[in-house]
Amino acid sequence: MSDYCRNAALAAFTDLVSHIKSRYLVVSYNNTYHSKSSSSENKIKLEQLEEVLNKCGNTQVFNHEFKAFNSGKT
Repeated sequence: MSDYCRNAALAAFTDLVSHIKSRYLVVSYNNTYHSKSSSSENKIKLEQLEEVLNKCGNTQVFNHEFKAFNSGKT
C-alpha cells in the first residue's frame, strides 16, 4: 500500500515536492476530510499541503466547487 494511503502521507508528499526539479507543479486536492466513511478521509489536510508547497515557492490556490459523487448505500 502506498505511503499516501497511510499516516506517512505528509512525509511522502514533503519528500516528493522537495525533490522535484520543475518550474511549475500542479496539485489536485479533493477535500473529503469530513467524510462519513473513515476510509475516505484525507491523510493530508489542505493546510498541510499549502504549508509544504509554500516552502518551495510562490503558491496559488484555485478552488472549484463540484457536486460530490455518491454511490448510494455502501
